[in-house]
Amino acid sequence: MTRPLRLLTALVALALLAPACGGDGSGSSTEPGPGSSSVTEEEQRAALASAADEIVVPGYRLLVDRLEALGVTLAGLCARPGADPLAEARAAWRETAREWQATRATAVGPAMDRRLMADVGFAARASSVEDLLEGTDPVDVEGLATTGSAFRGIYAIELLLFGDGADELLTAAGARRCTMATSASRLAARATTAVLDDWTGGYRDRFVAGLDGGPLTSIDALVNQLIAGLTAVDDSGLRDLVAAETLDDVPTTRRDGPGATRMDQHRAVVGAVATVVQGSARKDRGLAELVGERSPGTGDRLRDRARAAAAAMGALPDSVADSFAAREALATAAEAVAALKVLLATEVASQLGITIRFSDADGDS
Repeated sequence: MTRPLRLLTALVALALLAPACGGDGSGSSTEPGPGSSSVTEEEQRAALASAADEIVVPGYRLLVDRLEALGVTLAGLCARPGADPLAEARAAWRETAREWQATRATAVGPAMDRRLMADVGFAARASSVEDLLEGTDPVDVEGLATTGSAFRGIYAIELLLFGDGADELLTAAGARRCTMATSASRLAARATTAVLDDWTGGYRDRFVAGLDGGPLTSIDALVNQLIAGLTAVDDSGLRDLVAAETLDDVPTTRRDGPGATRMDQHRAVVGAVATVVQGSARKDRGLAELVGERSPGTGDRLRDRARAAAAAMGALPDSVADSFAAREALATAAEAVAALKVLLATEVASQLGITIRFSDADGDS
């Protein structure tokens, strides 16, 4: 993950935001209280500008690129059905799904306002997609745009590329299926472009100035979204898998789609958060170091838990089914992700003066 590396510049301000707490007012306190301040709002806004210009905007731009590339690849499959073009389309889909999940770590503002999830990451229903395929309603871009979220987005494309009947794409018999997948990718690219345009238009300046009365509100939104990403992986992924005795006991919403890459997508979220915590290789200054300036013990634990979570997720196969079979490694990953989430939401939040809301406003795939 490269995009989150410099998000830590926005988080630098978090450890230094509110008026100093405690002490005798002489400035001689050796242990700053949570939320104490030694930077100006101008410096806070500079940190937010760095996050917007170096992380959020490039992230959406990369997702647009991935979606557009997927559309081109799918169009090629439609023009020349066959095993190799289908393999290329499936590989492009995997990259796109991974990129979508990574961007959700900073999915604030326009992504929520425009309900980007509905056009890109909604959990498509196989029966709905199949009904549309078997019908006669148009599935070109204009036609698909009039349907609901269950018919479009990257998870509808997953059903079309990997699900029952996907072997039609090997021949001209899959023309309608291929057209629908191409249309879905173009609609998702259009929706993501609108969010990108919002950021490069007026929202970037509003975000930097502060969403609701000052830059702290923007920083708070970013940090909450980072924690929400871990919460989604923990609550909506690993925990149910570990608790289940058999894979059949796992809710269908926690299992693989036909592309069998759900764990890879979870790994993308955890990897993004872990990179922000640890910082870039070039600067080696992340959230853990900032927390460590207030509480060395907390900073060390945060760094260790981020590394442990990323490593544990990296040890798992891409699919839920294969990961479920690796029971010991799965339990290790679940414990590591939960431990990182709890530390961020308790000690770290207290040190930084952040109010945790435990919600993923962009929804969950």
